[in-house]
Amino acid sequence: MMRPVHLRMFATLLALALLIGCSSDSGTDTTIKQGNPNDATFLAVRAEVGEVIDELVDNSYEPLTNPWGFPLDSINDWPDYSSLHPDDTIDYNYSDDGWYSLYVGSFATSNVSIVVDSVMFLRNGEAMFNYNSYTDGIEVKRHVNQTYEGEESDYSEQTIYCEGSFSGVNLATATVDALAEFDVDDYSIDGSSTMHINSEYTVTVTDMQFDREHEFAQWDNAAPQGGSISLSVTRTTEVTVDNTTTNTSGDWNITVTFSSNGTASIEVISNNTRWTYSDTFGS
Repeated sequence: MMRPVHLRMFATLLALALLIGCSSDSGTDTTIKQGNPNDATFLAVRAEVGEVIDELVDNSYEPLTNPWGFPLDSINDWPDYSSLHPDDTIDYNYSDDGWYSLYVGSFATSNVSIVVDSVMFLRNGEAMFNYNSYTDGIEVKRHVNQTYEGEESDYSEQTIYCEGSFSGVNLATATVDALAEFDVDDYSIDGSSTMHINSEYTVTVTDMQFDREHEFAQWDNAAPQGGSISLSVTRTTEVTVDNTTTNTSGDWNITVTFSSNGTASIEVISNNTRWTYSDTFGS
């Protein structure tokens, strides 16, 4: 996940969260019913799920196709680093335990951003100083914290923790296992109205497999040939209009299972309703 999850994913995940307002707690009823495939909310979520999974698959190739690009290319997530404010910080180093890490801190505006990206190259479970043809594993981590304080007490905070393990990177089949946790907290004021939205995401990648023609061939960004991705979203909303407050909450659980023919089976569950469909990901 890799850079483990690109920051562009924030926009996609937040858009998905804003679409789940029609989902709400269903009390004690645990009966799962089949969802209408033409349901407008589901169709919107399905489109967003497609973008999220495409992003995850594409980013999962990055340590395979460009291992030295991570974590240095993380600075592309910030604008114009040739003119950093004196209060901003970039630091790149290698630790004794084998981690290359990049720290980027931007503190000069109402948007405060801190990113720490790290990568370790492995051979037989031992850290390597350089990536080379003997490298058989890659470990990646990302920590992100972003805050924004706007006018009239508008406020937003986004935090990420991601970690990923790549094995078999010197073979014809590589396997990816990863975990990402997101928290997005937004508070806004518009006249006499306020809105507070908290969204929590957990993404788990399990045994996702990528194939290439042989161990010396280039990785071609083809669709995963096995494994799964699960995504859970929990959202709570508090809206106050003219001193009247309304609270809502919702959950979506999404499982994507990849097959050896390049297609994926997707299951979406929300509010005791299940949708299933097939799709393809990767180029």
